[in-house]
Amino acid sequence: MDATAQGTSLGWLKGEVRDASNGELVPFARIEVLCGPELWVGMTDFDGQYTLRVPPGPFVIRLDAKGYLMYRTSGIADETRISFLNVDLERMKKLP
Repeated sequence: MDATAQGTSLGWLKGEVRDASNGELVPFARIEVLCGPELWVGMTDFDGQYTLRVPPGPFVIRLDAKGYLMYRTSGIADETRISFLNVDLERMKKLP
């Protein structure tokens, strides 16, 4: 069932994920958003862009992609406006 049908409005998280070393967009990065006890999962598209609907209020977001270090931060989603979060992922260092 759709969350809006249950009377719960949703906010928007939107942004892009780039490689911190060269600025290239990172396609298919995994996104996990923890909103209270609920986990919302998504993925960037082929162009490194994402849009997720999540409950309004505080959240913790985690992004990762193969070959990159995990990125984690927190924020507050608002049901009356889009929350933008662009992320630059750091590449993992190769062991000698």
